[in-house]
Amino acid sequence: MEHGFPPGTNWQSATAETVIMHVLMLFLVIGSVAGLFLSRRRPAKKSDIWCWNSLVIGAPIGAAMVSSGLDSFAKDAARPFLIGYVLFVWLVCLVGMALCHVALKRNEEASPLGCSVSCLLSLGLTIALLLPAVPQAREAARRSQCKNNLKYLGLALHNYLDVYQSFPMASSGQPPMSWRINVAPYIDGNSIVDEYDQTQTWDAKENEHLAKRQIPVYMCPSRSKPLEGTDEQGRFLTDYTMLTGPATFSGNLAPRTPQQFTDGTSNTLAIVEAAGLNIVWTEPRDAEVGKQPLGINLKGAGEFDSPGLMSSWHVGGAHAAFADGSVRFLSQDIDPSVLKALTTVDGDEQLPQSY
Repeated sequence: MEHGFPPGTNWQSATAETVIMHVLMLFLVIGSVAGLFLSRRRPAKKSDIWCWNSLVIGAPIGAAMVSSGLDSFAKDAARPFLIGYVLFVWLVCLVGMALCHVALKRNEEASPLGCSVSCLLSLGLTIALLLPAVPQAREAARRSQCKNNLKYLGLALHNYLDVYQSFPMASSGQPPMSWRINVAPYIDGNSIVDEYDQTQTWDAKENEHLAKRQIPVYMCPSRSKPLEGTDEQGRFLTDYTMLTGPATFSGNLAPRTPQQFTDGTSNTLAIVEAAGLNIVWTEPRDAEVGKQPLGINLKGAGEFDSPGLMSSWHVGGAHAAFADGSVRFLSQDIDPSVLKALTTVDGDEQLPQSY
């Protein structure tokens, strides 16, 4: 299936326009370096100042044009390169401009207006170059918090294991109750379990107040769905699901013990990001291996839907907590056979050294 999650991403391949823009970038950096070299081999002129100013302006404009021609994934992945590229060209131009000013000053031909314009342009472009790094830093912080959420959940699973000598099942009891309720005491105390009426279904009126309560550890900070991640009834959604199905972390018949993980707990997925399934956090529903397509960030029927086994609000892949409590970011380009092998507890598959 075609990639299409997170929402708003365009997964088309690079166009001819993108290639042309990259060629222009190459000529821009060659021109700036060549201009700096050649300007030292002849007397400086007043027109040189405006040439350097044009290059200073052209660097960020060229980068912006390239950025707009890239698809969303490439744009995010290439942003550090673009910022570094612009800074390099810009610094070369600033050096050339400064040397030109010095040479003109020696010949008493320096223009105060040209100097003022150059300084203002430099200051303005410095701010412009730093602004793109602000949202990138914020997303990096949200991504780190998402990883920490999964670490907390992995730790809760092991605290549950210490008490009951087995991992929790994805759903248990009659009516079924989600593992997110079962492990809540190991995250923020017993209040959630005490308030949950286990004699009623998760969507009964008696449990509706809990579904409408936001529990931050069950939500990715990068979630961008309107209404702060709620469904039409105002119930909060979760971005983290347990793997269910035969031979998975949560077996269909009985809870798992560490001895059953013959593939190794470090090679078995336990909890994954599956934001595109739009599951209410109290709902006893999870990612079922065998029913969900083996893929990450797969395109869904709606803007906020993704039917794949894993999906996240992060471009390029999704986080996953393994049965040993470790958390890794899995690329959406992972081989489906490798992803399938990671879902089993005793498949005895051979995994590559890196995936």
